[in-house]
Amino acid sequence: MALKALNKIKRPVQIELEAIQKSWKLEALSQEPYYAHTDEHHVTQLGIKTTVVITSDNFDYGEKGSELNLFEKLTIKTPAEMKPAQFNKRQEVKIVSLSKATTYGDYQNQLSLEGILMDAKEYETRLKQQQK
Repeated sequence: MALKALNKIKRPVQIELEAIQKSWKLEALSQEPYYAHTDEHHVTQLGIKTTVVITSDNFDYGEKGSELNLFEKLTIKTPAEMKPAQFNKRQEVKIVSLSKATTYGDYQNQLSLEGILMDAKEYETRLKQQQK
């Protein structure tokens, strides 16, 4: 017997976006559209999913040290209404906002993110302008 509606009793995931922005260097690997299949004849593009790799991990994981997630891949979905940016392969990017984060997998060790990405240099420039 399979249990139903387990997602209703699972605790929400909390991500410290500022910690990620300061601790992880992310590089874009690929981008592709993602779709909703309403039925066998209707497919609607919902947005763009960007696969990134963590190329530097300076987060302090306590007893486990740092670099725990070095070279791990993440996929961030950006809905079409959020106007997803286009990135080149190996372009450094920053996650600037997250609208949804969920865990999945047999051990709940996979992370699904929905949010907005930006070129890292553009992000740093905007951050400096805001601090003036």
